[in-house]
Order: sequence, then structure tokens, then C-alpha cells
Amino acid sequence: MLSGALIIDDDCSVQLLGRMLLRQHGYQVVTASSFGELVRQPDLLNVELILLDLGLGEFTSLDILEYLYDLRLNASILLISNYTEETAAHALAAGEAKGLKMLGFLSKSKLLTGLTTFLGPLKKAPKAPTSVELAKAIREQQLFLGKV
Repeated sequence: MLSGALIIDDDCSVQLLGRMLLRQHGYQVVTASSFGELVRQPDLLNVELILLDLGLGEFTSLDILEYLYDLRLNASILLISNYTEETAAHALAAGEAKGLKMLGFLSKSKLLTGLTTFLGPLKKAPKAPTSVELAKAIREQQLFLGKV
């Protein structure tokens, strides 16, 4: 089963490059160009990984992080931008303070060479079973209760 990834960026070239790179790592990729698009299409957020641009027109990454927190999303979030490391550090700290899974910051100019560094640990992490996998395990009596 492919993992899902969402690129939230208003730059089409970043969307194309990110899509290509993530597909090479086995991700099924969707994109959004604005905060409004996320609100209108909430299914876009059914992913394990989000690449989030720090600046999206009138909205900032802080607005989107607040929205993701309100939805209680469990996706890992990588900030991407041409902004400074200092600005990114502020956004990372805000996301971490809310308990979001912040992976870090990657400059858009380093997307081609640096993305793999952030993806490696995600592939090694155990994934929670999907509802389909849980239903199958229940049907086939593969689940057992035990003491911890």
C-alpha cells in the first residue's frame, strides 16, 4: 500500500518537483495551492506526510498549522520555503508546541538534494493499521488481548 503525501504550495514548479521526488519514494501525492483548497477538499488531508510552504498568499503556515491542530491530524509535517531559517524555526516551534509531528525545515532550493534525508526515518517507523486491515484481522480472528 502506498503512503499518501500532500504538498501545500502555491508554486507549480515546487509542486511538480515535490510530486516527482515523493513518487520515487513510493508516495501517492496530492497537491493544494491554498488554504481555501484544503478547507474545500478535506479529503486531501488523509495523508501521512505534508510538505507545507511557509507563505501562501494571505495565509501563513501558522494559520495552516492551527487548522491541522484543530483537526487533530497525525501526519508528519515538513516545512518548505525560501524564507530564512529563523522564520522557519518560529513556525517549527509553534507546531511542536501544539503537539504536531514536525519533521523540520527544508529550503526549496535544497528540495532536490535534501528531501531524502527527511523521508528515511519515516519509512522505518511502524505504521498504524488501516481500518481495512483492522477489519480483516478481526474477521480472521488475528487479534489477541494480552497483559502488558
